[in-house]
Amino acid sequence: MNQSEKPIIAVTLGDPAGVGPEITLKALKNEQVQQAVRPVVFGDAQVLRQAMDITGLRFNLQPLQRIDQAVFEPSTILVVESDMINAPVQMGAAQDLCGRAVFSYLANAVDWTMSGITQAMVSAPVSRESLRAGHIPYWDQTEILAKLTQTETPISLLMTGPLRILLYARPMPFRQVAEHLSVDRLVAALQRGDQGMRQLGVERPRLAVAALNPCGGEKGLLGDEEAALLAPAVAQACRLGLNVKGPAPADLVFCHALAGMYDAVLALYYDQGRIAAFCYDCQRTIELTLGLPFLHIAADYGTVLEDAGKNMADPVGMIECLLACSRYGQTAREFFKKNT
Repeated sequence: MNQSEKPIIAVTLGDPAGVGPEITLKALKNEQVQQAVRPVVFGDAQVLRQAMDITGLRFNLQPLQRIDQAVFEPSTILVVESDMINAPVQMGAAQDLCGRAVFSYLANAVDWTMSGITQAMVSAPVSRESLRAGHIPYWDQTEILAKLTQTETPISLLMTGPLRILLYARPMPFRQVAEHLSVDRLVAALQRGDQGMRQLGVERPRLAVAALNPCGGEKGLLGDEEAALLAPAVAQACRLGLNVKGPAPADLVFCHALAGMYDAVLALYYDQGRIAAFCYDCQRTIELTLGLPFLHIAADYGTVLEDAGKNMADPVGMIECLLACSRYGQTAREFFKKNT
């Protein structure tokens, strides 16, 4: 691929005290990534220098203020600095400054991507503890991006191998899951999922809704949410023109998706979807945020702080995010142009 054909990707470093800077450096050293995208890193040079000391990798760090100043070289990282971190941070610890830095990195990257300077956005993992310590009033990156882009009800799409799993809800205590279900919200999630799959190039997405209760509720013996909420939502979505099946027993529906029966499955709670994705391939699971006005993909790394500073974090998820931007970026941009 010629240099000018590679998409310019905004890459945020995630939590400065977490694994994000390490896996970003490792991903940017990957030859496939270097051949596929032109990255612009949003973070702080001090954070990258500390990550280079941890990993032993070396790059030239070049501050960047305007894209017409950019010279993309494999040995150079172009950095849009936030001037948040000017001294080494304590690795593996939630810190208020790191939480505020995460927000700053994301805000700057959103500005560049919304203006079309960068064509897509990849985010390294963040720590919710650091966001809370920094008094950032949002649960995670998804909520931050929704606020910064004024997007209502974005949802996440997990991708790993052939699996595509839509997450109906953000993390919540399990006892609240059933209470959070409603026909309107389910239909909205299915519409968002249908749109997201079209954004990725699937012309007529085949969606399935996972059941909430064991064995699909056993006709009311194990719960009535399937009959009271899920089936009516599926029927309403079909009336709107979507191709949706279910509710399907959750112990089988992901197997059926792997066999090619469905293009995506709507999981009703956080772990229902993540367990299926992680059992298939926990390292290569990536998370797209559907509903934003641009393509956003996040590396899904469970232990953001615990593994930090030890040079043990595997970059394969970050590599997958960057390669996915190359695969889907042009299709997504064409979709946005047609539908805005």
